[in-house]
Amino acid sequence: MSTEPELVDESTLSAPLTRIESAAERVLGLTVMWHPDARLIGGQATCARRGEPWPLCRTSPLFRAADETRVDPLAHPAISRAPTVLAERADGSVRLEFPPNTMHCEIDGQRVAGELTLGADAVDRGVVLIYGGAIALCLHRVSTLPDGAATSPLAGLSSAMVRVRRQVAQVAATDLPVLVLGESGSGKERVAEAVHARSR
Repeated sequence: MSTEPELVDESTLSAPLTRIESAAERVLGLTVMWHPDARLIGGQATCARRGEPWPLCRTSPLFRAADETRVDPLAHPAISRAPTVLAERADGSVRLEFPPNTMHCEIDGQRVAGELTLGADAVDRGVVLIYGGAIALCLHRVSTLPDGAATSPLAGLSSAMVRVRRQVAQVAATDLPVLVLGESGSGKERVAEAVHARSR
């Protein structure tokens, strides 16, 4: 039997925690796919706590704009002031309670009302909610939280774009040459511009 003390990692984080490491910790998110106010398209909101009711209405939640310079509610008459309440269950499914009014809502092209439970697999893939034929939202899980990089020319709130911005910041802080590879139209030039802009 060893009498040596167990080593514990007590290092301090050198950067804010913005990556959610395990699948069990991924959070519920809503992304604006279409809105009459084009500034809201690509905006994202994330649910603060699993299991707690999350109201979706004209004034809530607040969506961080894709360029990360604004935070706005949906604020459109196509969506009711009375909230649709979303609640994630322990098994990963999401229960939706729609308000008892005449608001038109579709999920994946089917009109819905009352209560509905979406399976965990469906939410993992992403479910499209359309309100009043004017607002399209994607209900999905996100593994990276918005990072507030408003000065980056690489706009977007998806987990992939947050990772790209972090990688740009990481390589721009070095004196090493950088080779950006990718298919035609994938944004190599934009990444190169971002690396150049952030270089010392």
